[in-house]
Amino acid sequence: MTGSIRNRGPGTWGLTISLGRNPNGKRIRRYFTFKGTKRDAERELRRLLVEFEGAPTPAAERIRFCDWLPRWIEEYGTVQGWRQSTIDRYSGIANEHLIPRLGNVYIDDLSAQHVQRLQVTLLHAGMEAKGVQLVRTVLSGAVTYAISMGYARHNPVRDDKPPPIPRKEIVPPSPETVLAMLQLAEEESHPLFAAIFVQVCTGARRGETLALTWDNVDLDNGEIRIERSLGRRSTGLVVDPPKSDRGRRTVKLPAIALDVLRRHRGQQETHKADYWEIYQDNNLVFADEIGRFINPMELTRAVKALAIRVGHPKMRDHDLRHFHVSQALDLNVPITEVSARVGHSDPSITWKAYAHLLPGSEPRAPDAIDSAMDQFQLDSGPKTSEDEER
Repeated sequence: MTGSIRNRGPGTWGLTISLGRNPNGKRIRRYFTFKGTKRDAERELRRLLVEFEGAPTPAAERIRFCDWLPRWIEEYGTVQGWRQSTIDRYSGIANEHLIPRLGNVYIDDLSAQHVQRLQVTLLHAGMEAKGVQLVRTVLSGAVTYAISMGYARHNPVRDDKPPPIPRKEIVPPSPETVLAMLQLAEEESHPLFAAIFVQVCTGARRGETLALTWDNVDLDNGEIRIERSLGRRSTGLVVDPPKSDRGRRTVKLPAIALDVLRRHRGQQETHKADYWEIYQDNNLVFADEIGRFINPMELTRAVKALAIRVGHPKMRDHDLRHFHVSQALDLNVPITEVSARVGHSDPSITWKAYAHLLPGSEPRAPDAIDSAMDQFQLDSGPKTSEDEER
């Protein structure tokens, strides 16, 4: 293995690594651009030679990202057992962001410059840092798999720092807002009133709520069992298991929620009898007019519309979950219990997201210092000669 350096302008150097020949006899070279002094460029070349030493010989075939990304998603996703939602999300990122910008780049030619330009382009286009990091995750995963398959030797995504994600504190809606929404929905006999009420009382996600069957509801013992989640995919509505093992959980219901569910079930039975000729009884707790799954976006739109009408246009459906957690913490429910109730995979997730809502989480250091120093007497002003004599 050999390397060479070529000057490409003031402070710019072209680095070439020769890796021998592939099975077809074609020379294998990798090209890099480095900015800095010649001495630094020589140091970078030595680093690259050490890095490439002992790596597997690249396959004879060279593949562009436009061909590799779909293959990676299909092959690696199948082996890893990705959920359909993950496949759809990664395919969307590949088709919308990566293939248009990197599609014609060979995998083994990808450089840190490519990655940096991609990030800058996405940020200038208005994408938030969190979205850019997800695009990087997809790109890095595809390159890592290419390395394992012999199509690349190095993953430059790891060499470039991602944009920092600004921390946004969760601000749950107030009890007055949520109660006003529920009151409005109940007064107007909104078809999703019971579903929204259950969300408020359990902290369940919208997909978990809409996937409930009556087999999951125990009205005698006052609890529901969350075992699956309804989601929207490119192929339509799909029922998946919860996000994690802890997502499968039993949640106790308050008495008022049980009353709402009992009334809802009675209304549902009456509706079934009236529409028995076309009703498809799937035993769903919350179903559309003929017994099918409700599109989760309908629940999102319903909450949004109610929130607008009570004066909170920025509120989202997921904020009902935040409200549930905030109320539990405000009542001093242990954070481990709250975490289990809402199905977080680890209590640390709950802590990181909601620690600022814990009772007494406001800064108390000034008061503590004030208390410790309460015996200290501060002079009322500059001393006079008379004061010094005393």
